[in-house]
Amino acid sequence: MTYNEGWIEVLKGGASAPLDSARKDLGRFGKLFAGPGDFWVPRVQVWAKARELDIHYIDNCWLKVAVSASQLVEFLDGLKERDQQWVAALIARVDPADSYIIEAEEF
Repeated sequence: MTYNEGWIEVLKGGASAPLDSARKDLGRFGKLFAGPGDFWVPRVQVWAKARELDIHYIDNCWLKVAVSASQLVEFLDGLKERDQQWVAALIARVDPADSYIIEAEEF
């Protein structure tokens, strides 16, 4: 069985320079819920690569992607078809003044 988790961290007030995906100790913004057969690492990786975003690999099964508020909403909008309820709740809480990190891990 593979352990699979995804979550979002927040930097309140945003970053004055591009947010470094390797940054630590940010507040937890929300959890990404996975259904059967869903794995966050490849999903986030494919999404970030398609947008030419920097991916920080902690190891081969754990990654972080720094995003703006609008990029986070775009990512979450892509998940709406799977589960409207929890996705809509996260989107409603996104603050345009903040920066975010999408993080995913499997082992």
